[in-house]
Amino acid sequence: AGYAAAGIPLDTQWMDIDYMQNYKDFTLDSVNFPQAEVSSFVSQLHANGQHFVPIIDPGIFIQEGYTAYDEGMEKDLFIKDMQGTGYMGQVWPGPTYFPDFLHPESQDYWTTQLKTFWNMCEPDGLWIDMNEVSNFCNNDGMGQVCANTASSGCPAPGASQTDCCLECTTVDAHNILDQPPYNIQNDGTKTMSPSAVQYGNVSVYDAHNLYGLTEQIATNKALVDIRGKRPFLLTRSSFLSTGVHSAKWTGDNAATWNDLKSSIVSIMDFNLFGIPMIGADICGFIYDT
Repeated sequence: AGYAAAGIPLDTQWMDIDYMQNYKDFTLDSVNFPQAEVSSFVSQLHANGQHFVPIIDPGIFIQEGYTAYDEGMEKDLFIKDMQGTGYMGQVWPGPTYFPDFLHPESQDYWTTQLKTFWNMCEPDGLWIDMNEVSNFCNNDGMGQVCANTASSGCPAPGASQTDCCLECTTVDAHNILDQPPYNIQNDGTKTMSPSAVQYGNVSVYDAHNLYGLTEQIATNKALVDIRGKRPFLLTRSSFLSTGVHSAKWTGDNAATWNDLKSSIVSIMDFNLFGIPMIGADICGFIYDT
């Protein structure tokens, strides 16, 4: 209503992670975003010829009784650490596992979760974020095995959600995937350990750059199956052929003139890379606009 009163065109209502119940995927906050009100709001958008695009992150909160976690565990669909158990990371809800989109059963799992969510609020597309993957732990690149064993809990009361609260250990300090002979000094920090393992014994070292792409492929197909029409996706992570499956934005830039200048270069670059629909947070994501 505010946009209309000000004469500002609004094609799409975006919704960030605040709509979720405790930041868990495929949920709605029962107090601030009750399903009946969200559904009514989306219906009003659709009646006005507008669209609704909420955000989804790949990290699945580790909690028994949470359907996305239970079904992923039942089908053994999460990426493993080097000891063969789920690779535990930390994202917005807290301790999480990451779906393995190389697994042949991951498509049915992902479609089922998205279908359940679509039935709640009928989104027109999805904004898929944190899919490099992003991980608030593994700060030094050697968090090969992480566990939710901190006495203060995870997240600890009063702590920032982005402060790592898992206890991560190095099992093999000489592992060639975590410490390769040619080390480009990025150390694999703030993501999954390169020694983590995906379906078919594929290391994350080899498949890291494919994670966002495989999520795009799975999400695109899921939305086609659910809605019966060409989907809209917006991704942060990208790789060769992303433009076939998804649009892209350039990620967490800052409200600075330098970043505004860089965004122009980035947009032109990604057009050359085969991603025709590419954009940036024009006013910046970090700092005051």
